Amino acid sequence: MAIQTTVPLVGRDADAKDLTISILAGKWPLNARELFFVARNKFGSPLSYQAIHKSILVLTDEGVLERVGTKYSLSQNWLDKIRAFADDTTSA
Repeated sequence: MAIQTTVPLVGRDADAKDLTISILAGKWPLNARELFFVARNKFGSPLSYQAIHKSILVLTDEGVLERVGTKYSLSQNWLDKIRAFADDTTSA
């Protein structure tokens, strides 16, 4: 499994995945509806609810997000892999 290592964009021009990761980095856990409203109200995103929901499903399938009940947060396992990758590259 490849690790997503790009830094997510934030703001109006961010795609649904980047925005989902950025939002959940600051506040968690959130459900799909809450994520959509934060994207629209805080970031001014024109993305639809369906786009946000699809990004949640894809990111969960990729192991980036964890689901507990109806709420989502960043996966601790994914964060550990990103941290290890950053540590390896800075110590090389």
